[in-house]
Amino acid sequence: MNRLLAYLILLITVSTFVGCSGVTIDEANIIESNSEVDSLRIVNVSITQERDSLLDELKILDREVNYWFNQEYDGDNFNDKGINDPKEYLLDALDKNRELIPMEGILGGTMHFGKLEILSSEWLIVDYDDGHIIGKAIFEYHFGEKDEVTFKLIKSIENE
Repeated sequence: MNRLLAYLILLITVSTFVGCSGVTIDEANIIESNSEVDSLRIVNVSITQERDSLLDELKILDREVNYWFNQEYDGDNFNDKGINDPKEYLLDALDKNRELIPMEGILGGTMHFGKLEILSSEWLIVDYDDGHIIGKAIFEYHFGEKDEVTFKLIKSIENE
């Protein structure tokens, strides 16, 4: 009986405390939910920053992995022109000259250049596709007097 009385007193005390605090159960749930949302936002920002950092590292590693081209030894033309990322520079230049792609897109697709590897201070290999068909090509490239890049198709392979 004393135990039942103690539980009853505890229940009355807790309900009085909750009732006097002015916070309803629904408000308490909203406050808890908002706290969880804030916590998840912090985790999301942290994950996003980590992803961005890993992507930056991947770009650096991708530049370092090229067996054929070493900017320190082969990149005088790029270095003299202040070009820090030759791969990106050449890909942008090719994208402005899509007519160099030796095949036409099919089924309404538009051909575009994709992955590029610099083979030397004069050659590169690049793939291209339109979402339906793909190909690869080796180009010779040279810098003109006004630092514009010109390309000459050496060989292409088309995989349909």
